[in-house]
Amino acid sequence: MKFCLLSKRKHLKEPPEDRSLIPIPSIYELSVAQSINAGISIKNSVSLAGQVTAHNGVGIGTFLAIWRHHCSRNSIFGPTTIDTEFSYGRAGRGLGTGIRARRTFGQRLHGSLGLSLASLYERSPKSSINLIPGISAGVNVQLLSHVHAHLELRCLMNPGISSELFFTSADGEYNARISSKLNASGYASLSLLLEKSVSWTWLNPPRGSGVIDKENVPGPDCEWADSDNCDLEQQRRGKGNISCTIGVNTTDIGEFSLGAQCQISAHSRIAGQIRLSIQKGVTVKISLLRGTQTYSFPFILSDHPDRVAFGYGLIFPILAFSAIRMLVYEPYLSRQLKIAQKFRRAKLREELNRKRREALSTQELMRRAASRSKRNEMSISGLIIDQAIYGCLSPTSDPTTLSDAGGPLTFDVTIPLQAMIEKSHLRLPPGRWCDFQGFYDPCVGLLENPRQLRVSYTFHNFPHEVTVNENQGLAIPMSKHKVEIP
Repeated sequence: MKFCLLSKRKHLKEPPEDRSLIPIPSIYELSVAQSINAGISIKNSVSLAGQVTAHNGVGIGTFLAIWRHHCSRNSIFGPTTIDTEFSYGRAGRGLGTGIRARRTFGQRLHGSLGLSLASLYERSPKSSINLIPGISAGVNVQLLSHVHAHLELRCLMNPGISSELFFTSADGEYNARISSKLNASGYASLSLLLEKSVSWTWLNPPRGSGVIDKENVPGPDCEWADSDNCDLEQQRRGKGNISCTIGVNTTDIGEFSLGAQCQISAHSRIAGQIRLSIQKGVTVKISLLRGTQTYSFPFILSDHPDRVAFGYGLIFPILAFSAIRMLVYEPYLSRQLKIAQKFRRAKLREELNRKRREALSTQELMRRAASRSKRNEMSISGLIIDQAIYGCLSPTSDPTTLSDAGGPLTFDVTIPLQAMIEKSHLRLPPGRWCDFQGFYDPCVGLLENPRQLRVSYTFHNFPHEVTVNENQGLAIPMSKHKVEIP
């Protein structure tokens, strides 16, 4: 869908008696587009796309169908992809068909060749249908490990040449694209696109959206846990993205745009872009991308360059997005996450009880070694573990009483830690401590709570206490853990 906001200049040109208090929004253009990809077999797939646009009472429709065939390396054509296209209404033309072949020549070179034929209906001076052929050829070269170049030449239909140079950083966080076009009609353009992946809080996926960090979900060896846990582990947290585009062309002296994109769920993203153009004015576009579907809402704030309109178009969408995210979306996700976790924990209750019994049985086998270690340490006033609690701890509640639908959220690991002491020292590396003997994870199914370990110990007859996350590691004794007695 496309909308237009009447510009302030047009609003003031109206007669005073016809003016409203504020500019009235009006629908400028309506556009609906849909596409679908379907795999027929391992080597064949079909893509269908359609678009309908209504502007000033005139409707335009476009249809496109592509059949894609992947040739094997042992075939006559080698490792080639062949696309057969059928279309109607593209670029104002009638029926059209075409075929395009793409082939890989080594690891750094890719080439393409396309042939097309389209019909064009002309009414004056007399009705006639013309057939327009087209030829296109392109090459894609990997210049360096992170630098690619693309060149395409078109003849007969839309004759012209286009080139593109793409840079990307080693970690993929920085991208740069330089594009140029030159058509036979005299149109020429040059643009520079800069992109960066950011970890800003307001652009990161909200907690509970399905795009999470895998450090808080069970590892692949947790076969008894909910299968959703293992699926979530495979998901990669989507980072936010910001972009800047600067371009010049023969129809518009200059164009500048800023954009940002945020992943709001596992399959949905929201994007915003503000564009300042000398010929087209100030435009803001809000887009929602869901899978292969895109819903775009462009708003024309001004039909000429206006600093005030650019400022409103830059600040207001950011404030509106932040307010809706913090006041509506994140509270909703938090409620849904709590409901899902409660259901999951109740489902895992029996398995958690079984794991707890197994850990207690292991501790019984370790009790003799722990007692021997404690006697040795007491004889030299060394390291003695008084109490150790592992799980989801709370700074305000007694850790031994914390529980939910899945059972206790903490587990006493005093015996295993005492048995691990060597020469009055204990070291636990960062990682999954629930895999140690005598441990188990009582917090399976909880994504928000980090696993912590609270240790109260005595060293040289002085009490000490420390609480650490399992991804930080543990090293005791340390002087900073000493508890000052008044």
